[in-house]
Amino acid sequence: MNGLPATDWTIDDIVVGSTTKTWLRSKNLLPSTWNLPPDEIQKIRQAGIRLTMMYSPASVLKLRPNPLKDVAAASLIVFDANAFDDDQQSREEKIATLLHEIGHVFHELAPKKSVIEALKAEEYVAAMDGQNESENAADDFARKLGYGEHIATSLEKLKTTCPEKFNKPGVDGRIKRMRK
Repeated sequence: MNGLPATDWTIDDIVVGSTTKTWLRSKNLLPSTWNLPPDEIQKIRQAGIRLTMMYSPASVLKLRPNPLKDVAAASLIVFDANAFDDDQQSREEKIATLLHEIGHVFHELAPKKSVIEALKAEEYVAAMDGQNESENAADDFARKLGYGEHIATSLEKLKTTCPEKFNKPGVDGRIKRMRK
């Protein structure tokens, strides 16, 4: 009829990622709450529109199902162009941020010691406390490539510009780790 297979598809299926879906649900902003007419929902579906969120200045989104056929898993690193266009961060700090996000992907690909440890890491990331294995591993990846000091200076700046997310004791620990 419209070229799309008949499925149990709903407008909420445009949301990519469980974290995004949970956040939208908590704010009563899931697409199903927008009261869109069925013809507009169909247009959105046919256009292949997807909706996700990111944590500024950058974040990682696992792509499921994997659209890349030549690798086992795919991740998309999303960065905030407005944050990267801002002159408050140096070029090196921006590179350090992107390397940090790449470090998250490599950390996720590394074998985990146990499911419980993996779940604890996810809880810490959600809390953005900065004192966890995943954040430390991502920082260490950037440091290994010569950007440790730039992670530290970037975090110092983010503590001022985004205090609600970055002015936390765990971030101070990350800064100290990068300067060891």
